[in-house]
Amino acid sequence: MKPEKLAVRAINQYRRRDILAYLGLRYYLDNDCAKNDIWARDISTHLVQTRELPVYFRSYHFKKMADNNIDVVYRNIYLPGANEMFAESALLYECSLDTAFQALPCVYSYPFPDPSTKEGIFKNYFPKFQERNHSIIHFCKSSNHARVRYTDIKKFYPSISYEFALKTWRAACNRSKLSTKFRDLGEKLLTQYAEIAKAHNEGLGLLTGPMFSHLIANLVLFEVDRLMSKYMKGKYWRYVDDFVLAGDVEQIKVGRKQLSKILTDMGFSLHDEGKDFEVESTVWLKETNNIDPSKSKTWISLIANIKRFLIAKPEERVNLERAFSQSEIKISLLDYSKVVSESSYLKQVYDRLAKYSLTVDKLLNDALQAKNIYHEEINILLDKNHNLEGYARKQLISKLRFYAKRLSYLATSDTLAILSPALSNYPELLLESRVMRTLYSQDISSLIKLGANAVQAAAQILRIQGNPVTCSLDSFGEVELQGLAILRLNGIEIKFSDNRDNHTKLDPLNQFALDINSAELMRSNDLFIKEIACIRGVDKRLKHTDILDSAFDRDEPLSFDIIDQLQASSYF
Repeated sequence: MKPEKLAVRAINQYRRRDILAYLGLRYYLDNDCAKNDIWARDISTHLVQTRELPVYFRSYHFKKMADNNIDVVYRNIYLPGANEMFAESALLYECSLDTAFQALPCVYSYPFPDPSTKEGIFKNYFPKFQERNHSIIHFCKSSNHARVRYTDIKKFYPSISYEFALKTWRAACNRSKLSTKFRDLGEKLLTQYAEIAKAHNEGLGLLTGPMFSHLIANLVLFEVDRLMSKYMKGKYWRYVDDFVLAGDVEQIKVGRKQLSKILTDMGFSLHDEGKDFEVESTVWLKETNNIDPSKSKTWISLIANIKRFLIAKPEERVNLERAFSQSEIKISLLDYSKVVSESSYLKQVYDRLAKYSLTVDKLLNDALQAKNIYHEEINILLDKNHNLEGYARKQLISKLRFYAKRLSYLATSDTLAILSPALSNYPELLLESRVMRTLYSQDISSLIKLGANAVQAAAQILRIQGNPVTCSLDSFGEVELQGLAILRLNGIEIKFSDNRDNHTKLDPLNQFALDINSAELMRSNDLFIKEIACIRGVDKRLKHTDILDSAFDRDEPLSFDIIDQLQASSYF
């Protein structure tokens, strides 16, 4: 059976979030019945509504280095079980159909997609992020003597209490035509978020990780957006917990004060240094032109054409892989052959028309051209003073991050060996630098200490390279064990310096990755492990890598974990 809309939306959203969540969903959706939208709306929602205990996996994501520059500070990301992810997809789809749950135009984070698309539960972040920047630029061009103020909320999601979230949800539901079933499902999720938050001392009640949390966060700030947009006469922009105000000196001063008062009354507080700064509009214009649009379109066009090629000529995938490999292009090429064979007649006609415009040679040349352009651009940026401060530094980091992520897929190992230490001059680019080091050294020892997002970012490319990786750590905590499991889920062989390998195989997540003690895991006290083990079953053939290599649906895009996992946005 072909998967219907809600299944593909859930797959597309959580593939950008976490590999373990994605694999859980794929195993869940191996059941043809579950691919149906009715299953998501009725069966999955019922199972979540009637369960007694919450099912979440706590994943450790790198946040920053501690002040001693040795210890790592993590952000805990809570991943729902597969059944909840599917129910959540249905819930948020229903919310997207009602204006009561829509954010105001001044908000650029977590917009709902068009109801007819399979894009994801929410739209991809980057186009809206760019749209916000273009809107601010437009204002700056029309007001040469104005100023721009940037600020954000301290610990936004953890500061949202269960009571506040529940009150906000109920108020939005009362303004809407949402059915009682989905109102109750939202309340159930918020209640179980609060249980997890309390059990793990994780803020006041709203978890970071589930997609439903993002809707609640937008609803919580709805009145802030309404008041500030009116007060600033439209010169107000918000992206998650980041605010931008524009106007003359007095307007911004009073506007910042007004914003602070509104948020304080709600129990939030703004940063007052570092992340809070003000610049002249001319400076904003000079520095904000982050990436030449043509440079950005080079990547977008390349990836779009690769997907078109894989769909139009699935039998040529192996030849494209070989050509890319010979030039050290490390882009993961999904196998679309099965989903193409299940396509409608009209789509098959479209595929045949696309056959003749794309070839292996053209795609290889396009990839090499993109590599050369990005390498030249990053070298120009690296020649700049790395002691820049303020807004100029913020924009330099943004540009470096853009090129570094894409060069991780395009550049040779020799080039990465040069770029990695150069990027290490910028503490903000520690993740990008460390991933590059891992890719050329094939040593994961320093990377797995940084958390699941860092390891997942590198694992996708390490899997393409196909070589064993080495690990020389003496001990493994929960963070490191998660990293090892992610590598193993990707089918990457790990060589240890001693007998530590046997110790890591006692960990339930690593057992799931290696298919050890499948029956025992189905009785695990860890409800997430228990659920995902039961969904997978006791099939003795490991299918993790088969799943990662194959497309779930023709509307599933190519994935780029370095781009998705190493974002600057705190709550993506």
